[in-house]
Amino acid sequence: MSNLFEEIPAPTSAVTRCSQARENAYRAALSTRDNDEPECRRVDRAEKTAAKAYREAMPPLSGSENIRNFIACVAQGLLLKVFTAPESTQLLYAAQVANSAAKRL
Repeated sequence: MSNLFEEIPAPTSAVTRCSQARENAYRAALSTRDNDEPECRRVDRAEKTAAKAYREAMPPLSGSENIRNFIACVAQGLLLKVFTAPESTQLLYAAQVANSAAKRL
């Protein structure tokens, strides 16, 4: 029996780009301090900034490879809690529509 973890594919470069953008934005937001800001509010602000950076790093819905990468980013973003379940449903539907349109061109 093979090791389960050996069969897991490496993340796509798009997922890596989105995750890295999220991580960089989170760290940058945490490093900026307002002395009057409570720690919980600073963390919340950093998480929102990170989620925005993740979204902005996602590939456009044009071309088959970009659509596949977009879907991978949505799946990873759902795991990282960048997206809520309803948001991910909408994004995956948009990817489905884009994929259908791309096949007809």
